Amino acid sequence: MPPPPITEEPDEEEWLVTYADAITLLMAFFVMLVSFSKIDLPMFEAVMAGISEEIGLGKDSAQSITQQTVTAIESAAFEMSMEQEIEVQKDDKGVVIEMGSKSFFKPGTAQITDVGLGVIGS
Repeated sequence: MPPPPITEEPDEEEWLVTYADAITLLMAFFVMLVSFSKIDLPMFEAVMAGISEEIGLGKDSAQSITQQTVTAIESAAFEMSMEQEIEVQKDDKGVVIEMGSKSFFKPGTAQITDVGLGVIGS
């Protein structure tokens, strides 16, 4: 008796090849569209400036917000008479606040004082 014929089961991921081909063709189509387009540089810069200004990405607004933050923290430290313990700096990453440990922790412990909790809370 001859062995039964081997039937091939359909591959369940054949759609993936078709999908990958379609996506590749779409990408090539858009690359061709961009390569043939003529970019109006002044118009592009005007649009980008408008968008940046509208969503607040301008350097001037970021610098003014950072400076406002530094000023607010320094004035809060002055009001609490903690200007000797709190140092505020502005660098490339943003605002850096350094607080001395003498006023915030009891000596030899990791327990924060009431004054420290008040400063951090404000």
